[in-house]
Amino acid sequence: MPGIGNQPKGWGLAYSLGTPVAVELSGPCDIRSVRTSSKVGKAVAKCQGARWALDGATRTGTLYSYGSDIAENPGAAPVFTGEARAFRGRAYGRPAGLEFVMGFAVAAVAVVCPVGCIAFAVAAHRALRTA
Repeated sequence: MPGIGNQPKGWGLAYSLGTPVAVELSGPCDIRSVRTSSKVGKAVAKCQGARWALDGATRTGTLYSYGSDIAENPGAAPVFTGEARAFRGRAYGRPAGLEFVMGFAVAAVAVVCPVGCIAFAVAAHRALRTA
């Protein structure tokens, strides 16, 4: 999921669909500020080699979070202090409010639209049979 700097596209959606996990970091994280043409945003961290347990198995992958959720730990690996959810081999820290809302909305639409289409088709079929 490439994005701007370290920020992956679809972060909010991945977080919305993910499973809550506790993440341990194994080494340093690449922390970069997200820059747009007019301003510098929050620093985003990309931590490779992160570990979490899911379905009884330990998984290793990349954690994407905000730099403010990564605490330095002198003499050891940094510590992830936020909350994260795992989705498709990656872990995602809680995104900013708007990203989370947009991700949740996309996930909801993906569930509601097929159900609505089926309900509409059933109603149309019944209406045609009774006409």
